[in-house]
Amino acid sequence: MAMEHPGRSGLANFFTKMNAGGNVKIAYFGGSITEAGNGWRDQSFNWLQSKYPAVTLSQVNAGIGGTGSDLGVFRLQKDVLSKNPDLVFVEFAVNDNALPAQVIHKTMEGIVRQIWTADEQTDICFVYTVTEGTAPTLVNGQLTGAMQAMEDVAAHYGIPSVQMCDSVIQLYKAGSLIFKGVPADHPDKIVFSKDGTHPYPETGHRLYAATLAQALDSFAQITTLPTSRLVAALDADNWEDAKMIPANELTYNGTWTAITTGDTIIPGHLLNKFPNLMRGDSTQAPAATIQYQGSLAGLYDVVGPGCGQLEIYVDGTLLAKKKRFDKYSTYYRPQYFYYKDIAQGSHTIEFRVSSEPFDKMAILAQGNNEVGDTSRYGTYSCYIGYLLLRGQVQE
Repeated sequence: MAMEHPGRSGLANFFTKMNAGGNVKIAYFGGSITEAGNGWRDQSFNWLQSKYPAVTLSQVNAGIGGTGSDLGVFRLQKDVLSKNPDLVFVEFAVNDNALPAQVIHKTMEGIVRQIWTADEQTDICFVYTVTEGTAPTLVNGQLTGAMQAMEDVAAHYGIPSVQMCDSVIQLYKAGSLIFKGVPADHPDKIVFSKDGTHPYPETGHRLYAATLAQALDSFAQITTLPTSRLVAALDADNWEDAKMIPANELTYNGTWTAITTGDTIIPGHLLNKFPNLMRGDSTQAPAATIQYQGSLAGLYDVVGPGCGQLEIYVDGTLLAKKKRFDKYSTYYRPQYFYYKDIAQGSHTIEFRVSSEPFDKMAILAQGNNEVGDTSRYGTYSCYIGYLLLRGQVQE
């Protein structure tokens, strides 16, 4: 039996604009499955453009690989709302799979309330994808924990949702599709992906886009324009107050370097995500501090070969030591962390670069990756791209 695609309150504002012609903008907000070129994002966009030729359609690619709604709720303003979209697709079910339901409730509700606080005319649609690991749950007619948590939020706010993996699961159950492999090795099967997660454009992504198109045709029949969308919160402690503070708003002590184009360590493409990126030299034990009124705090930063460890102090007391290096750190990439159990109040948080060394080769051995030039691992620097915060910065 096919999965349901609840239309709920529909996307009436979006389709009213599409039928009227003119300029319409869609934001695609999610992880690597959304970020991928020629994937469901581009294919659904092209389908909509061909179906509504009188519309000048534009898109915002707000997908970032390896990130979930618990970063999305912080970066929403910068990456999505600042672009003034008419429709936001939200795709985080795969990357949120390890998060507790109560956290997903808070993050996804925070995303919804931020969007509609900015503009209640902006429509939202949750979309769900699948991996080889989560497929058995769907085959059994159940939702994954992340999907169910998102459905709780969607139902509360009347947001339509689409199981984009519907036809994938049906084909898998029929024995026509396998989740992982090389297409040439399986000429009699539809091969969903190379790795069990990231679909091939011509198979997995095509199936996602076709299912979404079918659902959108259905949603287009819901023509009643919604009113008063910001109903009482499902969770009063949702993360609507989440925000990202640029690195240059922190106070720095010790040796820090502002990273600019041409840096010999950090690749230029990362500067598009972190235009104010700062690097602290561990030999000087530098620190970055900021005062704020609120609770949760953390960093959106960079990890990689030359990275070390941060010591995080709240109001002068050591909260944690956080390595900015893991088994995948053979290259530099965005990463993030936060501490959500800081008590509500006025705080000073300090991020201090530790001079304490650790065995990087032992960590890398857990990932079975090609290490390359070992001299790249000789430093223990740390980076700050953005402060993640629930609350307000204090002057």
